[in-house]
Amino acid sequence: YPSNTFRTDLNINWDVKEDQQIGLSGRWLDRHSDNLIENETQINYWNDAVEDLHIFTDNDKTDDWRLFSLNPYYRIRFDSEGHQLEADFNWVKIKDDSRSILSSNEILTALELADQRYLQFGRTDIQTVKLDYSLPDTEYWKFKMGAKFSHAKLDNQLEAAAKSDVGQWIIDPSQSNDFIFEETITALYARSDWHYEGWSANIGLRYENSLSESQFVSFDSINSRSIWKLFPSIGIGKNLSEKLKANLSYSYRIDRPEYASLNPFVFFLDPFTFREGNPGLVPALT
Repeated sequence: YPSNTFRTDLNINWDVKEDQQIGLSGRWLDRHSDNLIENETQINYWNDAVEDLHIFTDNDKTDDWRLFSLNPYYRIRFDSEGHQLEADFNWVKIKDDSRSILSSNEILTALELADQRYLQFGRTDIQTVKLDYSLPDTEYWKFKMGAKFSHAKLDNQLEAAAKSDVGQWIIDPSQSNDFIFEETITALYARSDWHYEGWSANIGLRYENSLSESQFVSFDSINSRSIWKLFPSIGIGKNLSEKLKANLSYSYRIDRPEYASLNPFVFFLDPFTFREGNPGLVPALT
């Protein structure tokens, strides 16, 4: 089935002065796809008194996905020694709308399965601000520190419906909902690198404070989570030869789940097979 993608990119750099630079980058991505997904499910019951099922399902799926991003930045070098400040702002908006219509046919029994329809409307808005300050590099040492703030909001609406005997779509309130997720992250970090006569080392520290909130609008349910931690890192290396180097490092970091995996809506592939996200997923600390 056809899939159409339109993409355009923008990149502008302007050297205001010898020691100052302003830039702007952007992207527009628009994708539309139509797919017919065929699924076959066979259910064998251990109880011989219950008839087995053999189901063929056609999923007529349409997706409209659109991304817009804008990234202005500013760099300034304060002196000839190398004191430098970088300011970076990033704004991303994503629209993700989809429609799925499931038509199922059971061939072993007289079981009648109603057609199902799922309409999802998703909106994602992310803003990020970052400041980085670098001290002048020396022959053996360099140092960089910075701060970062980001805010993300996701709003996903799902309307589930089943077709009645007279051909009308009847909305199923038990499956329909509006899920809103917001997360704010504030971070401070610093890193120092050193090298001397074949030896190299680095040490860093990152402080991070995050607050997230998920809400099921239809059920008036709100869950909040706050995390603040220090994440150190350290490493040392030695050049053993021109082609061989030994490294030893340690880092403590946080790995957050993708926003899409937090979406709790249930999507059926056929009347008995489905997938769903988990809004209770927590970041992994490794």
